Amino acid sequence: SSALASKATGYALAYVAAKLSLGYRLPDLRNLVTGRTTACFEPSLDYCVVKIPRWDLKKFSRVSNVIGSSMKSVGEVMAIGRRFEEAVQKALRMVDDSIPGFDPYRSEPSEQGLLVPTDQRVFVLAAALQRNSWTIDRIYELTKIDRWFLHKLSNITDCYADIEAEAAGRKSLSEDTLRRAKQLGFSDRQIARAGNTLEALVRKTRKELGIVPFVKQVDTVAAEWPAETNYLYLTYNGEEHDVAFKERHVMVLGSGVYRIGSSVEFDWCTVGCVNELTRLGHSTIMVNFNPETVSTDYDMCDRLYFEEISLERVLDIYDIENPEGVLVSMGGQLPNNIAMGLHFYKAHILGTSPESIDNAENRFKFSRLLDQINIEQPKWKELTDISEAIAFARKVEYPCLVRPSYVLSGAAMNVAYSDEELIAYLSEASQVSKEHPVVISKFIQDAKEIDVDAVAQGGRLICMAVSEHVENAGVHSGDATLVTPPDDLNKETLKQIEEISLAIATALGVNGPFNMQLLAKDNQLKVIDSFPFVSKTLGQDFVALATRAIMGVELVPAPLSLHTDRTGVKVPMFSFNRLQGADVLLGVEMTSTGEVACFGRNRWEAFLKAQMSTGFVIPKENILVSIGSYRHKVELLDSIRTLAKLGYKLFASPGTADYYNSHNVRVAQVDWMFEDAGHQEEAGAEAMSQKSIARYLSQHHFDLVINLPLQSAGRRRASSFVTQGYRTRRLAVDYSVPLLTDVKCVKVMVEALRRFNCRAPQVNLRTDCLTASRLIYLPGLIDVHVHCREPGAAHKEDWASATAAALAGGVTCILAMPNTQPSVVDAAALALTQKAARAGARCDYGLYIGASSNNAELAAKQLSAEACGLKMYLNETYSTLQMTNTDQWAAHLRHWPTNKPLCAHAEGQTTAAVILMAHLANRPIHICHLSSREEVLIVRQAKAAGIRVTCEVAPHHLFLTADDCRMSQSEPGYKEVRPRLQTQDDQKALWENLDIIDCFATDHAPHTRQEKSSAKPPPGFPGLETALPLLLNAVSEGRLTLETIVEKMHTNPMRIFGLPEQPDTYVEADLDAERVLPETGWLSKANWSPFAGWTVRGIVRRVVLRGQVAYVDGRVLAEPGTGRDIAATAAAAPLAVNVAADGDVEFAASATAAPAPSPSLPRPPQLIGTAAVAANAVADSDALTPLPRVLPAYQQPQPQFGVEDSPHRMRRMTTTSGSEYEFSTTTTLTNATSGPPPTGSLADRPKRSRLDSAPVSAALDHLLPPPAPSQAHQTSGSSPRKVPPSLGASLAGRHVLSALDLNRDQIRYMFDLAQPIYRRDPAGNHSLTTPQAYRTGRVSLDNSPARGRVLALMFFEPSTRTSNSFAAAMQRLGGSVLYLNEAISSAVKGESLADSVRIMSSYADAVVIRHPTVGTVAKAARFSGRPVINAGDGAGEHPTQALLDVFTIRHEIGTVNRLTVALVGDLLHGRTVHSLARLLCQYRELRLIYVAAPGLSMPAEVREFVANHGDAVSQEEASDLAEVVAQADVIYMTRVQRERFDSPEEYQAVARHFRVTPQLMSRAKPRAIVMHPLPRLEEIDPLFDTDRRAAYFRQAEYGMYVRMALLSMVMDLR
Repeated sequence: SSALASKATGYALAYVAAKLSLGYRLPDLRNLVTGRTTACFEPSLDYCVVKIPRWDLKKFSRVSNVIGSSMKSVGEVMAIGRRFEEAVQKALRMVDDSIPGFDPYRSEPSEQGLLVPTDQRVFVLAAALQRNSWTIDRIYELTKIDRWFLHKLSNITDCYADIEAEAAGRKSLSEDTLRRAKQLGFSDRQIARAGNTLEALVRKTRKELGIVPFVKQVDTVAAEWPAETNYLYLTYNGEEHDVAFKERHVMVLGSGVYRIGSSVEFDWCTVGCVNELTRLGHSTIMVNFNPETVSTDYDMCDRLYFEEISLERVLDIYDIENPEGVLVSMGGQLPNNIAMGLHFYKAHILGTSPESIDNAENRFKFSRLLDQINIEQPKWKELTDISEAIAFARKVEYPCLVRPSYVLSGAAMNVAYSDEELIAYLSEASQVSKEHPVVISKFIQDAKEIDVDAVAQGGRLICMAVSEHVENAGVHSGDATLVTPPDDLNKETLKQIEEISLAIATALGVNGPFNMQLLAKDNQLKVIDSFPFVSKTLGQDFVALATRAIMGVELVPAPLSLHTDRTGVKVPMFSFNRLQGADVLLGVEMTSTGEVACFGRNRWEAFLKAQMSTGFVIPKENILVSIGSYRHKVELLDSIRTLAKLGYKLFASPGTADYYNSHNVRVAQVDWMFEDAGHQEEAGAEAMSQKSIARYLSQHHFDLVINLPLQSAGRRRASSFVTQGYRTRRLAVDYSVPLLTDVKCVKVMVEALRRFNCRAPQVNLRTDCLTASRLIYLPGLIDVHVHCREPGAAHKEDWASATAAALAGGVTCILAMPNTQPSVVDAAALALTQKAARAGARCDYGLYIGASSNNAELAAKQLSAEACGLKMYLNETYSTLQMTNTDQWAAHLRHWPTNKPLCAHAEGQTTAAVILMAHLANRPIHICHLSSREEVLIVRQAKAAGIRVTCEVAPHHLFLTADDCRMSQSEPGYKEVRPRLQTQDDQKALWENLDIIDCFATDHAPHTRQEKSSAKPPPGFPGLETALPLLLNAVSEGRLTLETIVEKMHTNPMRIFGLPEQPDTYVEADLDAERVLPETGWLSKANWSPFAGWTVRGIVRRVVLRGQVAYVDGRVLAEPGTGRDIAATAAAAPLAVNVAADGDVEFAASATAAPAPSPSLPRPPQLIGTAAVAANAVADSDALTPLPRVLPAYQQPQPQFGVEDSPHRMRRMTTTSGSEYEFSTTTTLTNATSGPPPTGSLADRPKRSRLDSAPVSAALDHLLPPPAPSQAHQTSGSSPRKVPPSLGASLAGRHVLSALDLNRDQIRYMFDLAQPIYRRDPAGNHSLTTPQAYRTGRVSLDNSPARGRVLALMFFEPSTRTSNSFAAAMQRLGGSVLYLNEAISSAVKGESLADSVRIMSSYADAVVIRHPTVGTVAKAARFSGRPVINAGDGAGEHPTQALLDVFTIRHEIGTVNRLTVALVGDLLHGRTVHSLARLLCQYRELRLIYVAAPGLSMPAEVREFVANHGDAVSQEEASDLAEVVAQADVIYMTRVQRERFDSPEEYQAVARHFRVTPQLMSRAKPRAIVMHPLPRLEEIDPLFDTDRRAAYFRQAEYGMYVRMALLSMVMDLR
């Protein structure tokens, strides 16, 4: 393993070997890793490296987990430490983040487990070493593992025992024990588990003791030389850092070990991210431990930490480096899983906030978000109990999907079709991820799955890509065949997807990349949840854009749903041949170990190429078909018929053969007979003659096996018995016979075989190859003004040399001028010229007829049909064709046919004259080679007046002037040209008016050097070979766009001159190549150029003409006579002449003018700037003829959309094929045959729930994030709409005195108001994100609906949180607060509470009252003219505290339903728990456990209320918190209130009865939360505050947002 060895030793083996093979000497080569030593220096290490492979064998049914000489691993890790123990424990955690290290408790010791090497033997070894009964010698005899390793590993298990013993005898571990454990590679979590404490407390303790890791370099020279490598690792076996920490970096977390579901695609993303960060000027840190990745190459980043991607280790690096921020969104699921932990420890997370990530990953939160923005989803439910799960599955009807959250690659996902399967899957799912919810949802069969990859910035979509699955839903997207751009999705479809994507991105505030899947079936679209594939297919670097979005670079949104003129197909790569016994079945859990992608002109070409890339061999003769279900037999009937028509000999299993034979498809039946397959050699002749599938497969008789199992999609679990289908699939794999197991893939494969006549597509250099150059592909260019001097003198330009020069300049069609010798003015001259052209032309051509003084009628009647146009010379010219008599002009204008263009050489005022005469004659005219400001302005004014005129300009007039011509002044003849070179002012006018110039035409006049040096030099410049390089150079300078070139040298010439399409013709140009134009060596006989010595950027590399390479890198391959006369294919029918508003003329040929090329030829996809024409529809051709030698499938370069300083964008005009599904603009899908779809935007959809989709009222609009800037592709209905509450949800003007005053609608609406306010700003701090606040950190209250409103606070008890929370809430809403201070109020004079309330309510819009006596607040409310809110009435109720408590549970866990809530402490006097218990009755299936001190139980009236009103809410009592803590999702601690007791003795008797400690919480669920209404006394140990489950301080903060929502509802702030 060169990569592993190189990175382990810091010695670039492959690099050195390559240099040696090129003849370099070893001492002369420098070690690039160290930077100091030569490659001749032997590495000398002061560290230890451990590599461990990763196996994912559990994902496969029936697979053997025995490891041996056949590789089964899917990835590997590399850990570095100063001790073996340290490195091996690191490596085990790297392999699987759920493993704490060398864990002796994951398995039981057994002789069989030690004797047989499996993927789990290391943990059997750990268990054996932990038990004293297993000696090292005994273990050695069983495993043959060297005793050195066994002794080292026993050091780890000995340390386990020491930690356990010490923890049992004291409160915390000693410094020596803690340090020793860290030096042996123990993680904080590992120590916490062994020491019965908390990971956070271990971290806090060791940092206080100064037990922190040190950064070490990979020193391969053992300190003999200074090490300068950026390879770093952390160790506790050191005393100082090897590097200094002076500058700040951006930390990027890698993807970790390759595993099924997370492979090189994430490494591609992280590498692209690091590269983009470098381009943006940021220093970078990469954290990764996979030696197989590019991201761990020494030269990829500024600092590379070969370390675990765990919360502990990333925080260690963060503390040491103090980076600008951490980027978690590029490395896949592993970094995502620690995002919330990093957020808890105040690490600055770049990009999408961790809370938004959690909202997308947490099934409850995401489901609620979809409801709020009115997007449908399959019905689902949290998995808590087997009986409940079965009841739900029966209710929604099987099949159902079993899925844990926070997983990648579908770990533990399955589709259950019965109660038995559901029960079997539930136990498996619960073992995968106990920290996260496991849910079941309705599985929609035969649905179409759509993948969306997108980049957003601040909730705005920047770009997105849509891919469709070939297989139906039920196959994991990682195992599915993906097609992009999708063929079956039209514009309405894409608009629908864009609306949903935008709504979700906006709701989550996505800032960076995101991915989701959509499910489509039965007229409905539902949301159910790789950048490299779509980036490479579409030519748009999504990672670079995402990185820029994350780093705050202002981006311009690209047109959503990027298109390209090629199709990419990604197919999975499996390793079943290495996994003995594994069944080849695909399901919702991913099993592929890799993927390939190929490009093609259509999905069938790309699919066939991609399948062949996985090792698929196109069948030659025999195909076995075995189809389990009747439905699939029917669906494949046409495909099987096609295979028969293609000449394949079909074999089938008995049932399949019967069906197809009964439908007139000839299929030979073969029997299964697997049991006898191994003994047929020993049997007699009768047995040998039997036709069995097993025998045929063993003899390689079949070239392809099509085996579709009977069981439905999504199943992964093996059958209880071995089926014939399994045996067939397994034998096909074992004998390396190509195998297809999905009905949709079979259909695509059969169609691909039909289209390519059972042959492999030929290599297409355009789509199948990459180049380091920036190549662009243009359609064949047309030069409408070329002088070819044949017939003429021998030294003159002939057709062979002129067209060779044209091809070298990217011109595939020239229109030749008539001023030859003789001039083309009559039939004889035309015939002579045609003969020369047919013999010599290498590219296509057209011939002009010359207008003379006496051939007006002759030219029109006898010559026009064979001409491309008529040329009139009206000014000085180097020929005999000049006409100065306007009567002669008029004759030609009158007689020349209207279906042929008429062109005029006119200069100065002559231009105006001929345009006027053409206008009077009611015909269009084309003006050749404009050169002056005067002429340009004349044409502009004519077009503005509606006159039908078009024009052209020559490149030499664009780039040369009379003043700066670089040609030799000693030979003025070289400067002669007609029209003459003009002034710089004239040239400037040409550039400023390019919009009215229709064509670029070279006016190629190839006079030789001798002629130009003569006494009477002829005017004219050669230009065919230099025009395109000059124009491309102008593109590189920003003066032109590629679109402009295509428009003026392809699109406009075709429409103006009515030219036919050139099929399979294109020009390949290199935009980056520079060239100095030479003095000589040109293909034109002129052999000189006025631009000699110029340096141009952009050259022609290759020209393909009608599918054949005509020119490549300076060599003309097209033979003379290759070219075709366009008159032979152009129509003689009159042209329909259209005039645009600006006078632009179009000659549109009739339908017969340009017959489509033969359907047997492939058509090129569209090129830069071209329209979608019929010639690009080869994908719909039924032709089966072999493909020609060159198969152009143009790969036009994609612009860097999203970046303001991006290069000029290229227009893409695409067509959509017929679609199996057509999306409407609503959330539904409509079948293509079911009539017109309903209309309306996302926001117009009907609601599905009472209040779920009523987000934020106008009262809080000013507190919400700014809306995304208007974008053409973002409809007004794309974001959630704000609607007022329903009547059932209104609290306007109402008192809130008890939890009984609130219904579920009001609670839900209140929480929907509160949730958007709680946002994180980019710095990680809470803020109210108004547009002003987001930019400046200050809140603008100018437009607040609460402005001028007053809230009165009347508190007759001490309060910190409640009073200040209400005050802060009112002030943040924009109102003011009025306080009643009892000590200085009239109450001291004897004023009654009733009078005080009357007075305060007259001053305020709402009154908040707290009083020590139960029921007093309710009485006071009778005297208030304004709404009263109860802030606590003695031991009675505290409804607003209960509201914020429920909000906290909902926000932290994701749901309130089906939870176990433990209410602990003084339940008798605790008004907070009284209200909370009542409020929880609004939710379903809760389990309330009352854990009370003696004599402080929950009041009977509360328990009675819960019993009568709770929706399946159970109640139970407990006295031991330790027994309850492991069961509870919420542990709600309350203070034993001193003020409620008559004597201190009574209080002291119960005060310290319950206490939350780190030791106690080590038994709790990892995702449980601890709450407390505060203030706390001794109920919670402050040491627990560092734990993420300590939610009580966040709980207090949430209270402010809930009270803001409550006040807005009560005061009716709209």
